[in-house]
Amino acid sequence: TAQRFATIEAIKQFDSGGATANVSKQVRDLLEPTLTPATFGSVKATHIISDLLTIAALCAMELRRRRLKATATV
Repeated sequence: TAQRFATIEAIKQFDSGGATANVSKQVRDLLEPTLTPATFGSVKATHIISDLLTIAALCAMELRRRRLKATATV
């Protein structure tokens, strides 16, 4: 999340006085409204949910492996 804040701040402080000022301004005007930083709570929730889904997937794969192994030995 800190990286997002830093990226947004860098874009806002970008010097658009060069030769491509018009293009840079258009791109900035297009991108800047979409770069809303996530709250720390939402980032934490996303990571917790991702971890739980990973654990559930590993359990499902292990159960499938055991079931296939039991079927093959019968």
